[in-house]
Amino acid sequence: MENAGVKRWMWPAATAVLAVLLLAGLLGYLPFQRVRLGVIDISRIVNESARAKRYQEQLNRRYEELVSALKQEKDPQELQRKREAAYAEYQRFKEQLEQKLNREVDAAVRQVARRRRLTAVLFKESVRYGGEEITDEVISLLK
Repeated sequence: MENAGVKRWMWPAATAVLAVLLLAGLLGYLPFQRVRLGVIDISRIVNESARAKRYQEQLNRRYEELVSALKQEKDPQELQRKREAAYAEYQRFKEQLEQKLNREVDAAVRQVARRRRLTAVLFKESVRYGGEEITDEVISLLK
């Protein structure tokens, strides 16, 4: 009977020991890897890149179009309905532009990171010290 009890805990214990050895092996290997971190200032990218500025101009033009269409409406109930529809359309358009810009920023960051052989890229706001500043390179790719 004791033999069955030993077998019952032997497999989980052996699996745990194997996992610990595997983890120790990986952790022992990691210090030999050179970690290179890049940092980006996302607010500068959004405020200074030509692409982000173009998207903001498109959004501003769309806003003006929607507002001018609302100014022509005289019926208060219809105005309220159109105002809600215009707001929803504006939000959809804004989200589309933001998603598009995010994809393009990600692609530019990836390109710079590969070229400079960076292990990871973090937001500058979350890094106290260190990291290679790549914001200017990303901005130049977003023409």
